[in-house]
Amino acid sequence: MLGVGASAPTTKEIEFISCDLAARAQQVQSDGIRGLRGRQAESVVDGVTEVSGLLVLEPRADELAALLPFILGGTPAGNSYPLADALPPFVVDLAKVADVYRCAGCKVNRATFQSSRNRPLQLSLEIQALTETGGVTFPAISGSLSTQPPFIHHQAALTLSGAAYACDNISVVIDNGLITDRYLNSRTRVSLPEADRVVTLAADFPFTTDLSSLYNLAVAGLPGAVSWTSGALQLAFTFAALQAPTIGPAIEAKGRELVRRISFQARRLGATAELITTCAATP
Repeated sequence: MLGVGASAPTTKEIEFISCDLAARAQQVQSDGIRGLRGRQAESVVDGVTEVSGLLVLEPRADELAALLPFILGGTPAGNSYPLADALPPFVVDLAKVADVYRCAGCKVNRATFQSSRNRPLQLSLEIQALTETGGVTFPAISGSLSTQPPFIHHQAALTLSGAAYACDNISVVIDNGLITDRYLNSRTRVSLPEADRVVTLAADFPFTTDLSSLYNLAVAGLPGAVSWTSGALQLAFTFAALQAPTIGPAIEAKGRELVRRISFQARRLGATAELITTCAATP
């Protein structure tokens, strides 16, 4: 079981595929010359402890409503989830059979949304945290588990400069660029400051004449959007300016369709943020 919340105890239980969020401690040995080849046990001291891991899930719209503020940083307004320079910390409660662990001071270092043919939308969250505490009680939040369906790739729509494009897969990455080595004179990290944010959109396209307009793009880039829609439920990303250098496709083998992968970087355009996110989580 896994719960998330702005503070402890957590308030939203999340269905997930895998999670290796955990403390990883180090030991440090003195490295002087002693005249012996063996290493001395008494020369070992505790080093720093890193709390981090990857959480993978197939998110429902109501789960995204709980997670997007931690990914993007801004305060939601209706269905809109804005970017912000500072990310709010959050708490993860994780039951691991023998014990329940609480990771505090969590931030999302990188969020990857990806879908592909006949597969649900998958979200991978690289989480960095300050501390891990064992022996806690998992909160009674099973009633908060989602009953909504996951999004799937054939529900996706991708537009570039207003034109719709078919693609075999889609990946949207939000890299928050956390600074993860702020230990100072502490065994655990004292903070996780944010550095530059990088947002990318990538997809595999069949290299047909329909794609010729996306070859040799002007350096100014183009606007774009991608969304997954299931009835009244929707997740949508809108990009102000998508820029990509020209990289031609490779001819792999006889009988293989010619595919071109385009990886765009989303950038701000004037005062418009590089990414605008909406999530309709209520049917």
